[in-house]
Amino acid sequence: SLRGNYTAVKPLLDVSEYVDYMVMWMFGGAEDEYRCVGPNVAGSGFKFYLNDADGWFCGPYYCAAGDRTARGAPGRLGGDGPGSLFSMLFKEGHPDYRALLADRIYKALFNNGALMPQQNAARLANRCNEIQRAFIAESARWNYLTPAEWAGRRDDALTHWLPGRTAAALAGYRNAGFYPTLDAPVLNPQGGAVPSGFQPGFATPARGTIYFTLDGSDPRLPGGALSRTAQAFSGAGLTALPVLSQNTLLKSRVKDGSEWSALNEAFFQVGPAPVEPGEVAVSELNYDPARTGAEFVELANLSSRAINLRDARFSDGISYSFPDNRDTLLAPGQRLVLVKDLFRFQQRYGIDVPVAGIYSGSLDKSGERITLATRSGDTLSGFSYGTSQPWPTNDKSRTCTLVLSHPELGLDNPAAWRASADANGSPGGSDSTSFTGVASADLDADGLPALLEYALGTSDTDPSSGPGAVTANLDALGNFTITFPRNLRADDVTLVAETSGDLLMWSPARLFVRENSGAGIARETWGVQAVGEPAVFLRLRVVRP
Repeated sequence: SLRGNYTAVKPLLDVSEYVDYMVMWMFGGAEDEYRCVGPNVAGSGFKFYLNDADGWFCGPYYCAAGDRTARGAPGRLGGDGPGSLFSMLFKEGHPDYRALLADRIYKALFNNGALMPQQNAARLANRCNEIQRAFIAESARWNYLTPAEWAGRRDDALTHWLPGRTAAALAGYRNAGFYPTLDAPVLNPQGGAVPSGFQPGFATPARGTIYFTLDGSDPRLPGGALSRTAQAFSGAGLTALPVLSQNTLLKSRVKDGSEWSALNEAFFQVGPAPVEPGEVAVSELNYDPARTGAEFVELANLSSRAINLRDARFSDGISYSFPDNRDTLLAPGQRLVLVKDLFRFQQRYGIDVPVAGIYSGSLDKSGERITLATRSGDTLSGFSYGTSQPWPTNDKSRTCTLVLSHPELGLDNPAAWRASADANGSPGGSDSTSFTGVASADLDADGLPALLEYALGTSDTDPSSGPGAVTANLDALGNFTITFPRNLRADDVTLVAETSGDLLMWSPARLFVRENSGAGIARETWGVQAVGEPAVFLRLRVVRP
């Protein structure tokens, strides 16, 4: 009932997967047998797949693909797709659905995509080599094709059908309106390894203007507007492509009036390595899914250049290998999410959080080592996390995920990590904030500068919130402590408790208690043993890089 409403159907349908299914189905002339699986509530979205995959492409002796894009009465013609979802969503004409459709076709049919001739031929040859000997028994059982006839059909597909099918399918998609008449940008080269100082270039488009970004974002915003970070390439006085001195992820589209082309994404590797040790790190993890939602591991690019995780793998903690036959790209600051259970993850976080893969194994709720390495075993990032103080913990009343807040302190250092501001965390995104204003200002005249109030989570416009937020105590055991709130989202500052005996030499105090009080605030108690000391001082120091 929602098939003609893209916005309404998105929570129930994995639209990208469904479009991929239909592009594949129409490409191959598959039999009309499908299966789908998913929840009957919003969350992970239904997934579609072929049921009778042996009939994906058959050649003229069986069912030949031809043009399968025709749309007719709901569910009556191939181009309608299961449930008529494909044709009705296309008919609605939502600009984001049309853009998604173009992007998925481009990804599959261009630049070594999965449905390019050479990829199809390699896939078919590999599969036939696997079953060639087994087919001798199959042939004898069914007396349908002899081994020689079977090999002849294979060779016919490799020689006559697959080489021209990609171009024919693209023409069908374009004639049906599924793929725009506006061509995507053509890069020279289309990414790859280049020397430092290399300057890539675009071929001049037949019409329209090329817009590109270098920060990993799409030049086209949802709804069709032009991104503020996009730069125009073609035309008098407009920006040229930069000379490359480091790995760069370049995304581009052509725009002509309100029409957009499909998205071209290219990774340029400058230098010998697509990723160096320390450039990527685990930036958030959820090791206690029974209490905080679905288990996940988030990675972030901490460097100032784009990186490619192709063929990287986890050697400790969880088991996952990034594909070795396609790129996994991260622009500077970009994140990706790996999950243990896609269904549970999407139930909790929705289907708008991109998931890069599904790992096996589980994170240890008692703490363990996590290592990401290259195929050859060189460590890209590794650390051992803990689940008890001084590490941020999941207490009985307030759950959290573990968030990397200060990587400069070292990933094995508990001070580099904090509890998430939200109980469920923020996979694929950030819950951090940034200080704005004058650090030394005191707008409410309560004696506390604005930067300190920001770090404490109090307000510089409320004179009653700051004073009293920090309290001191000397207990019966001689522990001299201060207790204060910490703004968990304030990752752009460092709040340090220090101790001294002479007000000249200061050293870090000891953490006694840390409690997540909710609403993005943790209450912490730091101090020192004061028995036998002539004088003990404690202070809070806030550092802003």
